[in-house]
Amino acid sequence: MGVTIRTPAAADTAPDFKAAVAEALHLAGRFDEAAAEFTSLAQAGHRTGVSALKAAISRLAAGDTRCGTRLLDVARTAGAPPYDVSYVRAQALWHAGSVDRALSLMAQAAQEEPSPGRAANALGMLLCRTGHREDGLALVRKAADASPPDPCALVNLVVAGPRIPVREAQELLNRAAALAPQRPDAHRVWSVLAAREQLADEVELARQRSALRATPSRHATTGAARPEPQYWADGRVELAIGRGVRLAAVITLDDQVWAAHRPSVLRINEGYGRVQVGDQEAAAGSITLDDSCWDLLDGARRLRIQASGTPSGPCTRFDARRVELGEASWWLPTFEPGPDIRWTPVAVPDEGAVDIPLSGDRRGGLGWCRLRHPETFSLPAGASAVGHAHRSALRTLATTATAYTDLLTSLLGREPPRHPRVVLVDAPSSTFCYTRAGVIRVASGAVDRGIAEVLLGHEVGHLWWGIRAPFAPAGTWLCEALAEYTLHLADRSGMLAGGYRRKTLEAVARLDAAGSEAALETLARRTDPAGRHLLRAKGGFVIAMLENIVGADVMTEALRHFLRLGRTHVLDTFAFAAIVGAAYGGSVDWVLQQWLERPGLLDIRLDPIRLTGSGAGWELAVQARCTTPAVPGSAVTIEVTDVHGARERQRVLLDVAPAVAVFSLRARPAVVVADPDHLLFRTLRPATVLGRELEDAS
Repeated sequence: MGVTIRTPAAADTAPDFKAAVAEALHLAGRFDEAAAEFTSLAQAGHRTGVSALKAAISRLAAGDTRCGTRLLDVARTAGAPPYDVSYVRAQALWHAGSVDRALSLMAQAAQEEPSPGRAANALGMLLCRTGHREDGLALVRKAADASPPDPCALVNLVVAGPRIPVREAQELLNRAAALAPQRPDAHRVWSVLAAREQLADEVELARQRSALRATPSRHATTGAARPEPQYWADGRVELAIGRGVRLAAVITLDDQVWAAHRPSVLRINEGYGRVQVGDQEAAAGSITLDDSCWDLLDGARRLRIQASGTPSGPCTRFDARRVELGEASWWLPTFEPGPDIRWTPVAVPDEGAVDIPLSGDRRGGLGWCRLRHPETFSLPAGASAVGHAHRSALRTLATTATAYTDLLTSLLGREPPRHPRVVLVDAPSSTFCYTRAGVIRVASGAVDRGIAEVLLGHEVGHLWWGIRAPFAPAGTWLCEALAEYTLHLADRSGMLAGGYRRKTLEAVARLDAAGSEAALETLARRTDPAGRHLLRAKGGFVIAMLENIVGADVMTEALRHFLRLGRTHVLDTFAFAAIVGAAYGGSVDWVLQQWLERPGLLDIRLDPIRLTGSGAGWELAVQARCTTPAVPGSAVTIEVTDVHGARERQRVLLDVAPAVAVFSLRARPAVVVADPDHLLFRTLRPATVLGRELEDAS
């Protein structure tokens, strides 16, 4: 099979996303698809050398040695780093049984790489396997001592080096996992060492963690985000809204939409007492459409609808001060199945009333809210608020919405073009809030209970995630998680008083401690209020913990890329994992798998093992251990408070094995606690009090 790389005049419009998808396909074991994507990128002139090199790696992984070898030649000619090409070729030769040629090429790669790294480590292990153990271990140590160290070299020091104390091995394996958390090697090695030390609980945890990283998650085998369908019907509706609704609508379908999505059923709210479709009377509900219902005008099909009555259903209410019509109630007609309808509403005005169209997601739904004689408040360069409340309450809502909007704008850019309008509805028994394009609806019960500030942050997040960027149904958890992540950003910036993260963990424990362990995809299927709250809370923590792993700058870059993709695509988990992984330089599939597909709630246990000292100074040794298959993925803070209230902190790595933190203190330590800033989605445990018995035992 021949390989030709060409550079067309115009590059692909989204090569970075294609490259991220190709990486994700390779990591999911879909090597042929990954190779095809990388080859396409090389042919399009996108980082030709690197793309050809990655295409070669995928072809070799698929067993296509001939094509993979030719792609390596192309990669070297196109400017791929020589040491990378030599490294890949040497690996292929080793697996093919050409030991001498593999050693020679790997030695060349080790000389070519800028500092001792993966080639030096690989050459060292090849030498160990061919009887040159001392020379091999020297190279492995060089790779392990480099800055940054090669994670495989750290693992190999434990595997191939002289036997070392368990605690030293734990430290090396934890460091390896911190550098390459997606790899199963460190966990696999720890399972062997833990078995040797008869640590049965640790053996089982290590095996579960290793298996998770060795198996692609289900979302990684379902494809990537797809372009949003462009089939629309155009609807114009004249509305008279009072104690009921009277509407006259015309829906128009052009030839393309008619050919692709000719509708057969019209659905309209059963609260309408009179419905007319075309020239025919019809009963509200599901109405079968035949040819006689349609008019033909200027080559387009038109459907004329008239209806009057009092719609009922979700978020639908008629009273003296408010009319609210929820889009999910089918108060406006919709096709089932058929194209989505893009409505242009014209309302008959009502003196003293404020009309707020609530345009739905990008599928074209429409809600409506009419408030009679409300108060209003607007910030000159910010959000506005309207509702039957004192202006001070409206001012607070507008100010809070402005602060959240400005926070996300600084992070993501001003994708929603303006600050939102907050609509406060008189619903004292409800805390239900939702977001539509440019509008956030808040129930007065949320204000009365003092939770409007937090709920408003989540809803502002949906202006970007859900409104600006749509999600596939299977991505519901991600849409909610990214919206809730707004509150983690706000808490970190000091916007929220009172500790959002701690209060959220406490609320989760009170609400449904068992449910908090459920996988996110399980929570996404729940429709009860507790389930929805748990989904938001857990999802927000997962995104925040992912940021702790990849870094704030990487996360910001990835989110901006993901949001840009949402202009043209319906977003999903695969695309998110691909984009974050590409920005990070390593797979994050394992993070999503341990939270999305598996039950999980972190549990960090502290065990003070030594306390010595006197008035001149004290030393405390604390062992920290993660007792759950899910792991933090980043260093965990341990905080000690002495008898005078002074605090000292250390960060420890414990993704693979227990870690020991040693504190030197001026005064006697009194309590020790893990994760004092509540950065982890975990079981809340009281601080460990250091009693005299520990001192006596020491």
